[in-house]
Amino acid sequence: VGAYYAKKYKKPYVISPRGNLMEPLELKGALEKKFYIRLVEKWALKNASAVHFTVEEEKKQYLSHGLPLKNFIIIPNGIETSEFTGSVEAGLFRKKYSIPAHKKIILFLGRISWKKGLDTLIPAFAEVARQEPEALLVIAGSDDEGYGKNVKFLISNFKLQDKVLFTGMISGNDKIAALKESDVFVLPSYSENFSMAAVEAMYMKLPVVITERVGVASFVREYVAGIVTKKDEKEIAEAILQIL
Repeated sequence: VGAYYAKKYKKPYVISPRGNLMEPLELKGALEKKFYIRLVEKWALKNASAVHFTVEEEKKQYLSHGLPLKNFIIIPNGIETSEFTGSVEAGLFRKKYSIPAHKKIILFLGRISWKKGLDTLIPAFAEVARQEPEALLVIAGSDDEGYGKNVKFLISNFKLQDKVLFTGMISGNDKIAALKESDVFVLPSYSENFSMAAVEAMYMKLPVVITERVGVASFVREYVAGIVTKKDEKEIAEAILQIL
C-alpha cells in the first residue's frame, strides 16, 4: 500500500526487506509467500528507488530468487553500545540460575523458533555433552508459536534434561551477564538476514558458532570471531568442542 501511494504521488521510496526475501522460501509458508511476492511485492520492488540490505549475503539471496533490483544500499544493523558499558555484578548470571562455576555454558540467545535451528542444535549438543560432561546448554528466549514443546521432546529423547536450562527471555543486566559468563554462543539458523544476538556476543568478546545461512557469517570469518559451519549437527558439535 505504501509503495502504491508513493508511486501514485511520485515520491521515491526504499524497501528494507529485513530478511523476508531471503532463503529459505522453500520452507514454512513457502507457497503463500511465493504467490504474494509474485502478485504484489514484485511490483513494489520493481518501482523502488532502492532496496536496503543489511549484509552482502542478503543481496545475493535476494537476486537468486530473480527479484527486480534497480538500485541497492548495504547498511548493517548497529548496536547501542551504551547498553553494554555499565557495571554488572560478577557471577550474576550463574548465581541467579544456580550454575556452578565449573560448568561450561553454551548459550543460545533468541526466540525458540523452528527457524533458529534447534532441531540441529540439540543432537549436536548431545555429542558435545558426551565428550564434555561439564557442558551446559542455556536456551534463553521466548517460545515462538509453541515450538518449545518440540525442543523439549528432542531434549528428552537424547536424555539431556539435566544438561539444558531454559531461562525464558532475558534482557538488561541478565543478558549482559549471560554473554560475559558463557563460553560459546551458538546459533544454527536455517536463515537469518543479520542476527543482532551474534553481534552482541561478538561485541562482548564471546566466540560464536553460527551456520553459513546467518547474515553476519562473513564478519565472523573476516575477524576470526568464531566458527561458521554448515547446518550439520556433526560440524556444529566439532566447532563447539574446538572452542571449549
